[in-house]
Amino acid sequence: MHATLREDWFAALSKHRGSEILAVQTLRNSMMSATMTASTAALGLMGAVTLAAPSLNASFGASDAISAHLTARLVLELVLMTVLFA
Repeated sequence: MHATLREDWFAALSKHRGSEILAVQTLRNSMMSATMTASTAALGLMGAVTLAAPSLNASFGASDAISAHLTARLVLELVLMTVLFA
């Protein structure tokens, strides 16, 4: 559906000479809104992970072999790196 709509938009825009600037501005605005949405989602996820730090710290408070190497800070760093590279 969306691909067909884009094709129709491109065909209609191609019929009018001088509308190249409109096409470039439309594509730029589309890219900017997608970037803003992705950045906002990443910031929201990082904020949620940061707010979860105290409960992560409490859950990894047990003294076993895994928690000696796996700290809440390490878990947060791994999650934030995953978000960054995703």
